Amino acid sequence: MTSPSPFEHPRRGHDPSVGDHVEGLATPRQGRGCLFWGCISILVVVLLAGGLAGAWVCKFYGFLNDISEDAPRDDLAVPAPTPEELAVLEQRFEAFEGAAAADGDAELVLDADDINARLLASNPELQGMVKVSIAGERLLVDASVPLEGIGLGGRYVNGTIEAGLEMRDGRVEVRLESVRTTKGDEIPKDVLDEMSRHVSEDPDTRKRVLEDIFGNAARHAKSLEVKDGRLVFRR
Repeated sequence: MTSPSPFEHPRRGHDPSVGDHVEGLATPRQGRGCLFWGCISILVVVLLAGGLAGAWVCKFYGFLNDISEDAPRDDLAVPAPTPEELAVLEQRFEAFEGAAAADGDAELVLDADDINARLLASNPELQGMVKVSIAGERLLVDASVPLEGIGLGGRYVNGTIEAGLEMRDGRVEVRLESVRTTKGDEIPKDVLDEMSRHVSEDPDTRKRVLEDIFGNAARHAKSLEVKDGRLVFRR
């Protein structure tokens, strides 16, 4: 039997009798959620690849147990956009991608509502688990991550990721600035730096964290800017 993802738990208010397909968008992937399945799995990979074994692994699990809580957050529900709104959003992406294919100039402007809509259309299992906002030049991702898939059933890491996006060598890269839990704990900066590198360089993680949300815009943009509550891709 396939083990469940450590980032899947029943969506609050979700009716399993209702399908997840949204007209105007490709059929969503099932299973892993991109941002926070990526975040904790990257953390695990980084720490274990760094030579943690035996007692250190026990310390790592103790650390996760200490920063986690016994209940998920209940403030992360995102209003569902209508099929018409999603279709319009998809058309904006298609227009930008069409300009890229023709090597033309274009601009794609996204606010937090657009990013949440795109994220949840691709990863509906994240409803009630993840909510994106934009503050100044940073993306803020509030999350509630269940840990039962890594042996900590009934525990949740509740907190906020602060991240920046930048263009480097012609492609979009993620820079994790901070990960703070609602209990006040923080992930160390050296671990964040390694997680950022992993997101940017590992093809599968990059796909989950960037391309599943931003599509070809993440591959074809010549510049980007996060400012005044907007994320702007330009060609």
